[in-house]
Amino acid sequence: RVLFTDGGPGAGSGVFTFNGVALAEGDNTLTAQATDGGGTSSAVSPVVNVHVDSIAPAQIVDLAAVKGAAEGEIDLTWTAVGDDAGVGTAVSYEVRLSTNPFTHETWPLAQVVADAAPTQQVAGQSESMTLTALPAGQLTWVGIRVVDELGNVSITSNVVSQNAMDT
Repeated sequence: RVLFTDGGPGAGSGVFTFNGVALAEGDNTLTAQATDGGGTSSAVSPVVNVHVDSIAPAQIVDLAAVKGAAEGEIDLTWTAVGDDAGVGTAVSYEVRLSTNPFTHETWPLAQVVADAAPTQQVAGQSESMTLTALPAGQLTWVGIRVVDELGNVSITSNVVSQNAMDT
């Protein structure tokens, strides 16, 4: 994935192909100049900053779940994995749950937990969140995917199961 920015209103992202131009992972600076068949060249374009990011966040491998403090709650904990593999800070987490076991392949069948994930921490820091409003005592499976600033997505975490608190 490539992010083009010029600081102006036209900044955007997408996947682009350049003939004969090798872009390195990370930040790149480009200019362009066109030459017609008669050898006349245009002025050099303004500088365009290009950020290449093909490294997905690492997989969360230590997701754990315990009954929460209140009825219908499950507490989750894990270690932040960062943006590029195990480095930096991710942009978001996608948390999903199901009343049936699920895997990376069946991830789309699990229910998205809206607006539940915490603010992301730097790789290596502890993360936690509480799932609420679950049916008391219900066995629930939970998994997490990590997303970076260009939409690269990790493999699904280890999927854990826990009964929601039943008072």
